[in-house]
Amino acid sequence: MEGTQDVIGYVTASLRHFMTKATSEADLPVDLSIEEATGEIARAIGLPEVDLENRVQRYELFVRRPNGTAEHLNPSARVGDAIAPNDLVEPLPEVTPGRPAR
Repeated sequence: MEGTQDVIGYVTASLRHFMTKATSEADLPVDLSIEEATGEIARAIGLPEVDLENRVQRYELFVRRPNGTAEHLNPSARVGDAIAPNDLVEPLPEVTPGRPAR
């Protein structure tokens, strides 16, 4: 992750591409918001920027912990508070309730 200044530390997490299931490790700046981290992660692993209808594709960040639990991360939380070392982090397409599937 580039461009972040005044970073106090990083947390090392595994990133998973939801389409290919390929994983890689990344050092995530602890002071980024989950929303900021989601955008950077999506770009870094090459997720599509638009959906099938050419609309901007937004992503939500989910984490799977080594103990088997999983959760959706609040966009306003900080990486350092929400992600622990060795967590598996996966951005998934944002789902809008009530919008018909195509």
